[in-house]
Amino acid sequence: MSERQAQQTSRFEKGWRRGGCLPGRLAWWLALAAVTGGVAAAGAQTAVSPTASELLSAAGLPPGAQEIVDQRTETAKYFQLPDGASTGIFFTRPIHYQDAAGQWQDIDLSFHDDGAGGQVADHNRAIVRVPAQLPFVEVTDTDGNGVRWLTSGVPTVNPQQANYRDAQGVVWTYTPTWNGVKHQGIVTDSRGPRRYAFAYQLLGNEPDFIIDADGNAVAGSLLVPRATVTDGNGVQYTAGP
Repeated sequence: MSERQAQQTSRFEKGWRRGGCLPGRLAWWLALAAVTGGVAAAGAQTAVSPTASELLSAAGLPPGAQEIVDQRTETAKYFQLPDGASTGIFFTRPIHYQDAAGQWQDIDLSFHDDGAGGQVADHNRAIVRVPAQLPFVEVTDTDGNGVRWLTSGVPTVNPQQANYRDAQGVVWTYTPTWNGVKHQGIVTDSRGPRRYAFAYQLLGNEPDFIIDADGNAVAGSLLVPRATVTDGNGVQYTAGP
């Protein structure tokens, strides 16, 4: 059976403004023709920042090296070596987030109980929340500014992602990332051109979404890059007319 994977990646950065709640709907046309081959796997992202012990092993640091926690930055860890020297390990993306006290903590993108029956991934600068028995997924900053994605059913949640099935039978997943959430669906049969729409409510003072010249949806500091499709042969192309 030929399969295609329709992938939309949503990215939410810091600096969102506060304000009201605007309902709306984003939609893309996805041409889903028959292609020989299997599903191309989505790019995986580690859910938890590497621990100090994991870094010691990966970087080949000597036994007895200790992390200097108060020297953490958003993208670096520093270690005190047994001989008195120190060294740093640097990353191209954030591995730490600042907690309410301003301390750098390891990023953990896993969902956990929010204390009210729902699930939340909040050990990160972008917070992804799935309330109990409610049909939506929220992505916000620490002040509650962001977007609420309305779903056609109550999402189910495992430690790595939330998912729901839409009226067309496609299972859509929301996977926390270090800067927001990845929204992805897998289509398991040939359907021809299809239009997939995603209802939302803005949380904060963001203006409503507009589509820029590159096909991205932009609402103030919120950015939803134009959808992409990866076919069964692993070929990726941009969705839309």
